[in-house]
Amino acid sequence: MSKEEGHYVTLPEQQLETKLYNFEITFDSTLFLLTSSSLKGDNELAVVEILKGQKTPKVYSCSTDVILANCKVFPIFGKLFLCGFGYESASKIGKESIYFCQEFDINTRHEFKVKINGKPWKENIVDLDFIDDSVFFACEYQLCKYSLGEMKMEMIFEQSEKKPSGKFRKIQTDRKNRRIYVTRKNQIQVFDDTWKVVSTIDQAHELPIRSIDLNPNKQHQILSAAGEPFLKFWDLRNASQPNLVFNDPSGLVTSASFNKTYDQLILYGTDNGSLGLYCANNVSSAVVLRPPDEPLPDNVIVHTYRSALDDCVDSLSWSYQDPWIFGAFARNKGYFDFPPQHKRLDVMY
Repeated sequence: MSKEEGHYVTLPEQQLETKLYNFEITFDSTLFLLTSSSLKGDNELAVVEILKGQKTPKVYSCSTDVILANCKVFPIFGKLFLCGFGYESASKIGKESIYFCQEFDINTRHEFKVKINGKPWKENIVDLDFIDDSVFFACEYQLCKYSLGEMKMEMIFEQSEKKPSGKFRKIQTDRKNRRIYVTRKNQIQVFDDTWKVVSTIDQAHELPIRSIDLNPNKQHQILSAAGEPFLKFWDLRNASQPNLVFNDPSGLVTSASFNKTYDQLILYGTDNGSLGLYCANNVSSAVVLRPPDEPLPDNVIVHTYRSALDDCVDSLSWSYQDPWIFGAFARNKGYFDFPPQHKRLDVMY
């Protein structure tokens, strides 16, 4: 696919990092939240909107006086809350964070203004997610919980030894089954909501894990990527080895995500800015509609977006509102698109 066929959003060149996250709400259009940080003070928070029947994204943005590391919008108590973390100044990056959880009105996106009301935390926060009215923050050596009901932050788990190999890197929650997934270097660990370890995958990858995602329809199925030329799928009921390994010789896989509706469809990004759609029928919940005498189709690459972005893909996301819309970001450039119509049929039938 040529670059001209996609739809781009471009930020100033000096951006340090960008994160893309989709709103988990029912809405008439697809909404992504974009967090971008810069050491030069050009820190932005933006809503990227894709209206039904239109392909070109609209962007509503505002600047902040905080160096934002990551933000997400969570639906809690029937309201939307903007939660995230960052730094007050460049001198505190990687040392002391600030965190925030505040109400967010999506209906005011056309006149987008957000003032971050951050509170200090004397640890370096690296990721966040939520269950019910609790927002979980992963710090390098701590796991913390912020209760929106009590408006209180507390540490709930701390590493006994502060070794570089023990640093937390990612956190993701399974809200339906009340599980918390975390990564340390090349390990994946799963806690229940009482903080008992229920599953561990040691040496999941040779390199530090950069991305994990949970199958939205199969409780025990997850995927992981670590900047290696392959993507791994795991069944936590028997995690001694992956139950599927997808190899992509064209690049190193840095991030990946299950489609929210068709969980056999995987969006992944590489270190060279390419994106791919991979159909993993063998580990999905999908019933593939084929004639009785026709075998189940193999796991295949459905479509490739060669060099869609100019740099290593930092983050990507499927839409919750429209199963065929996705977005990806690499430093200062974002790419939004739809799988070709005939490729969608290949996935479903």
